[in-house]
Amino acid sequence: DELFFDADRALEVQREGDWSLQPLGMDEACDDLLKPRADELVETGNLVIELHHRGRRVALAAIELEPRTGLEELVAAAQKAEMRVFVASDDSEVLERLSADDRIATTATLVDTVTRLQSEGYVVCTLASRQPDALRASDCGIGLHLEDESAPWGAHIICGPDLSDVEFIISA
Repeated sequence: DELFFDADRALEVQREGDWSLQPLGMDEACDDLLKPRADELVETGNLVIELHHRGRRVALAAIELEPRTGLEELVAAAQKAEMRVFVASDDSEVLERLSADDRIATTATLVDTVTRLQSEGYVVCTLASRQPDALRASDCGIGLHLEDESAPWGAHIICGPDLSDVEFIISA
């Protein structure tokens, strides 16, 4: 069975059949057996949601929201691990925005760039959502599996769209 909680809509009422989820306090104050626990959970500072069945509150949960890792944090993690970061882009300003070490123009195919860097003595880790040949040719190909896209099967490792898993791999 699939869960019907959608984190992107955490502050809205979410319904599925006789069940609903909503942030604590959307309805008038509820004085039931869960009230003492609700008061405790509110003190944690996390988002507290209520699970209702046929209009009656039956459970509570505290949701800890974690920020997603972005490209800036990923580049910083790679540089902290003493890796040189190359970004494949035709945008000359990408180096300023991402603090990357170098830019690779997209006029050449990425797989050719990977093999050239390897011939120059680099160990190459490629992060891409496509480019199966470049992922396969890399010493470590990390594929990003984005929503509504096919999996990057050329990769050695496949991660979801949140870059925190990739950051963990690079930091290891």
